[in-house]
Amino acid sequence: MARWGDAARPSARDPRTVGRLVVGAVTLSLAVAVPAAAVSPLDPAAGRPEPSGVPCASSSVQVDRPRHRYGVCERGRRAWKRVVLLYGDSLSSQAAPYVEHYFEVRSDFMVASRTLGGTAPCDWLRKVRSDISRYAPVAMIFQFSGNLLTSCMTEARDALMPMDGSNPDPEPYYDQYEQDTRAFARMARARRVPMFISAAPPTPDFADATNGWGRLDDLYRSIASDEGATYMDAPRLAVANPDGSRVETLPCLEIEPCLGYPVAEHNALYAPDRAHFGCAIPVAPPVRGVTAPCPAHSSGALRFGLAMVETVRAQLDGVAFRAPAVPRALHGA
Repeated sequence: MARWGDAARPSARDPRTVGRLVVGAVTLSLAVAVPAAAVSPLDPAAGRPEPSGVPCASSSVQVDRPRHRYGVCERGRRAWKRVVLLYGDSLSSQAAPYVEHYFEVRSDFMVASRTLGGTAPCDWLRKVRSDISRYAPVAMIFQFSGNLLTSCMTEARDALMPMDGSNPDPEPYYDQYEQDTRAFARMARARRVPMFISAAPPTPDFADATNGWGRLDDLYRSIASDEGATYMDAPRLAVANPDGSRVETLPCLEIEPCLGYPVAEHNALYAPDRAHFGCAIPVAPPVRGVTAPCPAHSSGALRFGLAMVETVRAQLDGVAFRAPAVPRALHGA
């Protein structure tokens, strides 16, 4: 989870130096690869979708736009899914297994995860429109913590960390985050897709709305209000003290394994780098901002992802979501 405020100044002449730029104790390459936009399998008969359960070819898909449904073929029969799009950086990538599980506990939900460590909103803008066309999603989750090292953030980065000795100018950074986040929100609104903008875990400057984490969070709140999106504070509060400040451990949830380390009846939330969520067993440190998969349980990722699911499902379903216990597949038991 890279943030501009902790960055060391790179050399504009040496891309290898830029690739080693340290932001929030996370190294990240300037050329983070983002998957190419998928081809949209639009069906001329989408306005008259097949009912569920009818025979279908194994590779066929169908889109029911008026009802925001995506039809797939499961075991030779048509099954309609409500698709949730998840866009984010390394924190969303870590939380994605829990987000996917707790949406897909119900067979009519499907999550399409577009997450990669170190990315910024601009890395995904070309993907959003095709995803909306392809899936006719019922919701979009947006979570970015402030990365600025990928190639689409070059101008903002150069202004913030000038090589000519001039004073840093943070305004292009915030301007680009505002512009790109609004672009996400306007594409979602144009296709009547509810968008949920998630707060990031708190940093020491969480209460300062003039720079760093605080200003970016204030920007997200403002955009959500202006563009008809929903700002989600719950994911941040799920991994914070009651006042919203940083916390390293929290009492174990009833639905998760309780490791009791380093505090009895508590689980640790963060990795040694303090920028990512921790794993119950040691894993390799991030490489170019991309975190290694956790083969065991991650309490921080669970809490962060589950808070997203609870907020979105409560709005979509009209009732509070009650999470079952974390499955063994997600805690390595």
